[in-house]
Amino acid sequence: MLATMFTSTFTYRNTSTASAAVSTTLVISQIYGGGGNGSATYTHDYIEILNLGTTTVSLSGYSVQQASVTGNFTNITTLPITATVAPGKYFLYRGATGGAVGAALPTPDATGTINMGVGGGKVALVNGTTALGCGGTPSCTPAQLAQIVDLIGYGSTATLFEGSAPAPVHTNSTAAFRADNGCTDTDQNSSDFSVAAPAPRNSASPAACAPVPPSVASTIPANTSNEVPLDSNILITFTEPVTVTGTWFTISCATSGTHTASVSGGPTSYTLDPSADFVNNEQCTVTIIAAQVMDQDDTPETMLQDYSFTFTAVPPGGICPINPTTTIPAVQGTGLASPVAGQTVRVQGVVSAVFPSLSGFFMQDTTGDGNPATSDGLFIFNSTAVMTGNVVSVRGPVAEFNGGTQITTGSSVTMCGTATAPAPIVLDLPVPTLDGQEQYEGMLVSIPETITVDQNFFQGRFGQITVSAEGRVYNPTNRNLPGSPAAIAEANLNARRMFVLDDGRSAQNPNPIPYIGQDNTLRPGDTIAGLTGILSQGAINANTPPATGYILQPTVAPVFTRVNERTAAPDAVGGNVKVASFNVLNYFNTFNQAGAQCFPSNTSNDCRGANSALEFERQRTKIITAMLAIDADVVGLMEIENDGDGATSALQDLVNGLNAASAPGTYALVPSPEPGGDAIKVAMIYKPARVTRVGASQNYQVPNHPTYGDLFDRPPFAQTFSLDSNGEKFSVVVNHFKSKGCGTSGVVDTDQGDGQGCWNAKRTVQAQNLLNFINQIKASAADDDVLVIGDLNAYGKEDPITTLTSAGMVNEIERFLGTTAYSYVFDGAAGYLDHALTTSALSSQVAGMTEWHINADEPSVIDYNTEFKPQDLYTPTPYRSSDHDPVVIGLQLGGGLTPANFSGSSKTVNTTTVVAGSYLTYTLTISNSGQTIATFNITDTLNTNLQYIGSTPSMTQTGQQLTASGSIAGNQQKTYVITVRVNAAFAGPLNNSFSLSGDGTTRTFDAPVVTVTAAPTAANLSASTKTVNATAVTTGDQITYTLTVINSGQVATTYNLTDTLNASLTFVSASPPMNVSGQTVSASGIVAGGTSVVYTLVVEVNAGFSGTITNVAQVSGDGVTRQLTAPVVTVSLRKLFLPLILR
Repeated sequence: MLATMFTSTFTYRNTSTASAAVSTTLVISQIYGGGGNGSATYTHDYIEILNLGTTTVSLSGYSVQQASVTGNFTNITTLPITATVAPGKYFLYRGATGGAVGAALPTPDATGTINMGVGGGKVALVNGTTALGCGGTPSCTPAQLAQIVDLIGYGSTATLFEGSAPAPVHTNSTAAFRADNGCTDTDQNSSDFSVAAPAPRNSASPAACAPVPPSVASTIPANTSNEVPLDSNILITFTEPVTVTGTWFTISCATSGTHTASVSGGPTSYTLDPSADFVNNEQCTVTIIAAQVMDQDDTPETMLQDYSFTFTAVPPGGICPINPTTTIPAVQGTGLASPVAGQTVRVQGVVSAVFPSLSGFFMQDTTGDGNPATSDGLFIFNSTAVMTGNVVSVRGPVAEFNGGTQITTGSSVTMCGTATAPAPIVLDLPVPTLDGQEQYEGMLVSIPETITVDQNFFQGRFGQITVSAEGRVYNPTNRNLPGSPAAIAEANLNARRMFVLDDGRSAQNPNPIPYIGQDNTLRPGDTIAGLTGILSQGAINANTPPATGYILQPTVAPVFTRVNERTAAPDAVGGNVKVASFNVLNYFNTFNQAGAQCFPSNTSNDCRGANSALEFERQRTKIITAMLAIDADVVGLMEIENDGDGATSALQDLVNGLNAASAPGTYALVPSPEPGGDAIKVAMIYKPARVTRVGASQNYQVPNHPTYGDLFDRPPFAQTFSLDSNGEKFSVVVNHFKSKGCGTSGVVDTDQGDGQGCWNAKRTVQAQNLLNFINQIKASAADDDVLVIGDLNAYGKEDPITTLTSAGMVNEIERFLGTTAYSYVFDGAAGYLDHALTTSALSSQVAGMTEWHINADEPSVIDYNTEFKPQDLYTPTPYRSSDHDPVVIGLQLGGGLTPANFSGSSKTVNTTTVVAGSYLTYTLTISNSGQTIATFNITDTLNTNLQYIGSTPSMTQTGQQLTASGSIAGNQQKTYVITVRVNAAFAGPLNNSFSLSGDGTTRTFDAPVVTVTAAPTAANLSASTKTVNATAVTTGDQITYTLTVINSGQVATTYNLTDTLNASLTFVSASPPMNVSGQTVSASGIVAGGTSVVYTLVVEVNAGFSGTITNVAQVSGDGVTRQLTAPVVTVSLRKLFLPLILR
């Protein structure tokens, strides 16, 4: 069963992949496939469905579908659109027959021709009426799996089933039953189903899965509480939504007697506000009357028994210390740690937020000490039940935990009354100093500005994302020289504007995953329109001990806006040959399991990739999907298992997968003669139909280096190619420099504190020697066109990169993508470790380049791994196929690059006819039909009758003028989408254009003329009427009221019409039909501008009534609720004529 509160996992036996889907409360409770066969119990096959929920479910739009053990779902019966399944009830579908043997089934609720086998197969209940056509080969896509409401795969060879194994087979005289009369669903076919004699149940059968009656889940105050304020409210929380009626509670106190209370809230939690305060030191008992509390499902039930709890009331300050030993600001102090850490203190304040999952609450001093350097808030590590607004006195030891000050284990909490909860204090980011957030630690704050997501690595593991004010955070050495004033300033600014957004829970692997949005992702660059919550300090990574930082625990749910959209393929790069660089994150086809042997230790310690065949298939699918979308002619790979180039190698496996998914022979590997002594290597594959290898491939090593021995852990790897179409040669060098992790780094390679991490000296020496290898390649190829790609583990301005560019290599990423390029995110900062550098000879032939952001921007929780994932959001897509983004380069070899040309640019508008006050969307398309990169400049002066609303990407606004600039590669397009609003008072033609320069010519591009018509008058129902056919009638007569909804405006509107009949009237009929509930008759619909809708309502005067009848209807829909009063009707008693008798 796939219920709204559950996620099921469907397993494919043949591919070892699984996908999750959303379900309803319906399950398949029994199947029988032996109908009519020899020794069959029943003449027909059947499928039995059960509703586990508490509300009736319509089967409109549902179907049952069947497939063989290895086949696809092609046998289908659409269920009747009028069919429903009541709570706890069964629904019996009768399928095909194999003969005349057996008894007839009970009356089926639906029939069809599905023929099931007993020896194995698959049966699905599907939210859809089209055959899935999957389940064997091909396997079902995530979208198809999402349609499956429930599934049973039975027989040991079934290719699709729920859980870890299929259900058992049955026979002509047995059926497969879901346990507990169908009420058990653990999403495990093998354990949920067993076989027994067939016992089909239909909608007339007794209900199963008896609903659980409501009960009290919790109360505040809790039972036996001893320190409840005299003015306290009472909070009652039930186990489910309930309806309370009449006298559903009593409050009885020893001294003050019985209390009434006003009630608010519901339907699950109700707050009782007693009419009078309690009396000092009296015991009170609250009783919830079972008979007056009823749940709200389709089978309403009351509580089984009354529920009572007691508490003792105390006055403010009654047993709370009148003079706390210290204040919260004094505990916090002005430094990073508390000046009284280790001491036991007593503080008093008001509860500002409660986080049960954190085993505590935050409290705040109600007045503070007037010193902005000290925080007025504090975390209390104590699970006492408190509510926001409670005034509490807390005694306990002060401690620092993960950087945050708290009163810790061993504390006691005394209730002192209630007060207004503190209003959030505005936190303006960036703070002025590095420790500027410390003064707000423990306080309720609001951050009004737009917040940008920077990192989502720990989103699924710890419920945390790294965010910042003032836009996305970039690594300082990505665009500034290490140690430079600019780099130091950027690092300082980053620290002052960043923090971590938590989910307010301490649980690891939260389910559901917080903050996941559209397409099951949240991408850096997405935004939040302000935040409110408690600013605290705590662990922000998985290190031991963990790194700590400032954390916001939200008290108002954040609302995210998708800004950084996914793309289905990388941007076009132009040219006549395409080269890509892709770090594939430990692609090993030797699994990391006990007994595995991986190079160089020949133990599992060096197996770095997937832990199982299932994980490897998931990883492989993602990598192959990504590489096919890139569609490069040459691909340099990093982090491939170093197990040779043979038929069983990881590299050959990848090539095999690519060719199987495209066409045989599409890709071939380049053999690496000396790949080095690390567990991973660099590698290269290419398309033989597009390029040809020239000469042998080469690895480069510097043996016996005086400091490092073998200089390269993963030796650079080069191959020269010729382009088949014209014979032009070029060489590609794939690299993977020493990582930044410190490990056993010596003194010279320790972290120097300049932002370059450990092993920078070694990477710089590797870069120096790479220059020697480049010269060697030029000589052997007799060609100067060399492209250097790969993971150099150095950001754009770090020493290894400047070593290469100082020697004449051209940083093509910087040239094409500028200062905001990135392929990797670490500690919340984006930057590019994956590079594309060219010799000067080749640089003039680079047509374009891009980074495809499918990995760095995706949460790690959606990757191929299966551990730590109670909610598994894996999909067989390119997204999070690795942790590095691929880099794609377009080369135009031979003939040179044509100059930039923007003549094909345009300005379009989404419509050419609007009414005043409407929104318009203009799209500015900059199209470079040349092959040369160029810088463009846009100026768009909006028509004075337009109001600027916004643009994507953003543009600079000065009055009515919008400007933007940037670079655009050859054969590429860039678009700016501008949203404007037409002034409400304007009517007439609307012209707009923009100017574009950058290719040597300044051009003007006109948008189509938009015709603006005057805005229509708003809907107006004020002329609506209610009339009656007679104003004088007698008892028992029928009266006809005419209700006319008149829209004198020009805009259509939805109306709501309600007529509460006089108690002296009985409803007879309405035309057109209206809804009737007691004495209330209602209808709704749409009334167009300048039209009317008429209802005739026939009623009968009740027998015995005389007097006058006033009847009033209400109509709404134009922003005003209007009374429609009919003329008064006078009712007379019917006269009786008796015969005259004369004596």
